[in-house]
Amino acid sequence: MPEGYAIQAIQAVLSGQRAYCKFLAANDTGLTGGHQAGIYISKPSIPILFDEPGIKGTNKENG
Repeated sequence: MPEGYAIQAIQAVLSGQRAYCKFLAANDTGLTGGHQAGIYISKPSIPILFDEPGIKGTNKENG
């Protein structure tokens, strides 16, 4: 039921303090067989997800 996931996502956003939405492409999920690891986050979105910007050329995790 994809509709159920959409409702759960909307409810989570409404009850949370911050939210970030990104539509994933097939390559982001590994469906295309590419070697990409992780997803790209645009610079304006960094403060939503992280306390400080990352360092160019390194991976950053929010955990």
